[in-house]
Amino acid sequence: MTKKGSSISKQQIHKSTKTTVEEQIIKINVNVHPNSKESSIVSFEDQILSLRISEPPIDGKANLGVIEFLSKELNIRKSNIEVGKGSKSRNKSVEIDISSENISKEELFERINNKLNN
Repeated sequence: MTKKGSSISKQQIHKSTKTTVEEQIIKINVNVHPNSKESSIVSFEDQILSLRISEPPIDGKANLGVIEFLSKELNIRKSNIEVGKGSKSRNKSVEIDISSENISKEELFERINNKLNN
């Protein structure tokens, strides 16, 4: 219920909520090299994250490997990471929901860059 004379409509509230939710899901383009000796972050250039994953590209094992590796390396719950597009390709779109992680997009990218420098 709005106060008398208030100019905020239900539609405006819905729009602002929708925008907030969309901003909380970060999409990252990922290039995956499966069946590697060990899992590691190779590079993060031109908005593409390049990963080496030790799991083979059979029955979705490499996709699970991507989720588990990013979860461990970036300190984000596995349930908040999803392979959005490219589940059968080396080029994937990974979606990370940061809404319940209490981090910003900038902090997420900072975590990725810190792992590159180690």
